Amino acid sequence: MRCQLQLFCMLTAAATTAGAASLQLLTRFDPTPPAATIQEMRAELGRLYSDARISIAWHELSNYSSVGAALPIVYVDFIGNCRSRNLPAHQTATGVALAGVSRVDGKMLPSVTVDCEQIAAYIWPFMTGAQRSNGDAVFGEVLGRILAHELYHYLTGTVKHTASALFRGAISPRALLDRKLKLEEGEIALLEGALSSMAVPPGSL
Repeated sequence: MRCQLQLFCMLTAAATTAGAASLQLLTRFDPTPPAATIQEMRAELGRLYSDARISIAWHELSNYSSVGAALPIVYVDFIGNCRSRNLPAHQTATGVALAGVSRVDGKMLPSVTVDCEQIAAYIWPFMTGAQRSNGDAVFGEVLGRILAHELYHYLTGTVKHTASALFRGAISPRALLDRKLKLEEGEIALLEGALSSMAVPPGSL
């Protein structure tokens, strides 16, 4: 909890230098996943949030500089091995958290944790042979969808879920692997409003 508080202070201080309205993601992987996984994750998150006209900038935490950064800034910690291969043939995981937004005293912090190994175990039994053979890219796409879900909670400031496949309380493995997922009109409007309220007007600092 102490680390989260320190991180919150660091990100808040960096964010106050901002003037533009775009989403800045600071990522940390351990270990670093294949390039295809990162590429597909970024592409899928960008696709899902494109209807809400959200511009996303990606930064590695170790190389990040806050100079010229824009609001909001969110730290994303990927824990475990972020790839789908080398799993047992019939591994399952139920009733576990795949990712979450950090909170202190009920307040959401700009900090998301994504559990790659839990995600891999969750989707593996439902992947087709073609998806398993292209596992790095497929896993990246799934990561993008899970990250979209958690960022939705933080950006809108709500713990409530919707009835859509992407933002319901429990996302099925098949939904995470579905190529037709997209935001619904109400979710788009809520995200646009949230990003607008978070932006710092030019000259206000």
